[in-house]
Amino acid sequence: MKIISEAPRERVRLLKLVKLYALYSILSAILCSIIVGVYLFSEKPHRSILYLVGTFLFVTTYLMHLDFLDRLRRTRFNLYWMFFRRYSPPFGSYGFLHIMISLVLAVADVLKGGYGVLAALIAVKGLFEIILYGEIRSLMVLSYLHFELTMNNIDLLVIIDPFSK
Repeated sequence: MKIISEAPRERVRLLKLVKLYALYSILSAILCSIIVGVYLFSEKPHRSILYLVGTFLFVTTYLMHLDFLDRLRRTRFNLYWMFFRRYSPPFGSYGFLHIMISLVLAVADVLKGGYGVLAALIAVKGLFEIILYGEIRSLMVLSYLHFELTMNNIDLLVIIDPFSK
């Protein structure tokens, strides 16, 4: 039996998504640090502290995803399922939390003003997390199926219908 695989397209899409997320993170960190400087010069230190925390949040996200991208490039596709189980940064688990925090910051922006930019940046970060989580889960399943097909274990696979009782 001959097996034809189209999996590298999904791998390239994940790599582009992680690169885009890392680029977004570093640009958000730069924007937050500029806003920190603006608030410090306008003598509003309480707002600058919040944007300083936002800068650190985006810098750590950038560094984490840069490391993840490097490891992802070095891993073969049919071993992604083992890689994603072993390497477990919290992809997607904080996505809804980021959106909730951005809603709180949006309310604070309406009440006091000055937090809207950070609210928007964190909301987009949460959406990136949710999209990245879905891509990783689907690629994990595809990688496992690809691994089993290339190892000729197709007869050992059992697909269980999750909707049957």
